[in-house]
Amino acid sequence: MIPHPFAEPRPLPDLACVSTAQVVAVLGDAAITGRTGVLQVDGDPGGEFRLCGGDVVDVRSAGTPTVIDLLTRPSPIPLGDHAIRLLARMAALDGAFAIAAGRIDGYRWSPESCCGGRDPAGRPAVAIDPIALFAETERRLRAVAPARLSPHRDVLCLTSSGAIGSAADAHPDALQVLRWTNGSRTCRDIAFQLRRGLFAVTVCVCVLLADGLLAVRQARRAGSTPAALPRRSRGDSGINDMLPPRPAPAAPPADLRAALPRKPLPDKAAQERAERTPKKVKES
Repeated sequence: MIPHPFAEPRPLPDLACVSTAQVVAVLGDAAITGRTGVLQVDGDPGGEFRLCGGDVVDVRSAGTPTVIDLLTRPSPIPLGDHAIRLLARMAALDGAFAIAAGRIDGYRWSPESCCGGRDPAGRPAVAIDPIALFAETERRLRAVAPARLSPHRDVLCLTSSGAIGSAADAHPDALQVLRWTNGSRTCRDIAFQLRRGLFAVTVCVCVLLADGLLAVRQARRAGSTPAALPRRSRGDSGINDMLPPRPAPAAPPADLRAALPRKPLPDKAAQERAERTPKKVKES
């Protein structure tokens, strides 16, 4: 691997995993050598970087909507080729942010033919220099680091003082984010509901947290999904229909000391006679 200045350990925000430096080193090496293939990143949520000739042409992650999700979002105007390439670039940048903001367990490289999204002319829809991609990802991580918010694990809830009407000027997506906040969703969940990028939703949530309209309820475990426990009512098992109920136990006495057995006190006269009577000496 060819060393690269961006591959050196650098102080990253708390959202960035230490293993990110190793992924950056592989991407920097691919940019210099012009490699083509897929860099699979394991973790939560993890993802993959698709490279063609050293450029990143696609980034996919389960932590953020794909370019297909962004294209299916209602738009007031028809999308042309330039708009599609712009959405593809936004999705790639957002995929890198989603991977870096999660947990990175490892990575593996697999050489493949040139892959990635294509525009109508057959060219890659996006071609991003890996070093520029890392710089933008680090900028995004630092932008949301002060909130100490995990977009994948922190569950959001509305505050008692949070009025939806007062958030109209806080952020363009504030009203939609508040409507989709129900006490069981994370930034990632809301991003998929709105079909918007994870970074845009996370920035909006950070603003709402600072304004006191949202709060972090709990941290979801990695790989877990929220599920409500079943609630049962008294008598649902039907056990009382099969077996007669036990008789109620007798109520304990008010004074428990009165119920305890007492040891009889020794006779004082008999004790005095025993002390005056000399003990017999056993004859040898």
